[in-house]
Amino acid sequence: MLCPFVLSLPSHHLQQQKSTAPAPFPSLLQHAKFARKKLLRTLQYMDPSIIEAHTGMKVLTKDEFSGLQTDLEKARKDVREMNTKVQEKFSDVLKTSMELQNMKTDIDELKKLIAEKEAAAPAAAAAAAAEPAAAAAAG
Repeated sequence: MLCPFVLSLPSHHLQQQKSTAPAPFPSLLQHAKFARKKLLRTLQYMDPSIIEAHTGMKVLTKDEFSGLQTDLEKARKDVREMNTKVQEKFSDVLKTSMELQNMKTDIDELKKLIAEKEAAAPAAAAAAAAEPAAAAAAG
């Protein structure tokens, strides 16, 4: 069954279309471009309230749009500055964390050395006490 709009074309056009058989994609793309241009041309002359009613979006004036653009650029700049500050703070925190970790390992090593020294001190004291006793027994 043929579409109604195809039947309304002149017969010589139908003959050309059958013989050349163009690919459907470029014609669809051309139609989409044409429809977009046509829509944009007609939107220029439509009442903004009609556009707002159909789309649900607010139609801005040039001044409102430029104001929003400047606000957007300012907000982006502020976000970039805050990201820089956050990165600096995070860098400081990471550096401090690494220093703290190094201090903890140093403290653990010192505790081990102190424990070894304390364990060696009674043995040294016992050896020192045994030395005079051995000298007295020998003498």
